[in-house]
Amino acid sequence: MAQTFNGKPGDLIEIFRWPYKHWAVYIGEDEVVHLVNDCGQSSVSSAISSNSNGKVKREKLTDVVGNDHYLVNNLLDQRVQGS
Repeated sequence: MAQTFNGKPGDLIEIFRWPYKHWAVYIGEDEVVHLVNDCGQSSVSSAISSNSNGKVKREKLTDVVGNDHYLVNNLLDQRVQGS
């Protein structure tokens, strides 16, 4: 992972994986939680159907991101905080 990460707990991490984007929540100490499929692989949230069992997994950010590009995307923070 070439990027330097200076995130804060609660930051939403958008990971760019063609043809989809994967999302994780930063929880601190270089760890995130994210949704994985039955096989333990990152999955497309919309692709998990009602007959599939996804689970939330806690992992190191570097393990989840791999070589993919990512960024902090807290786009709605100002809108929610202002409410």
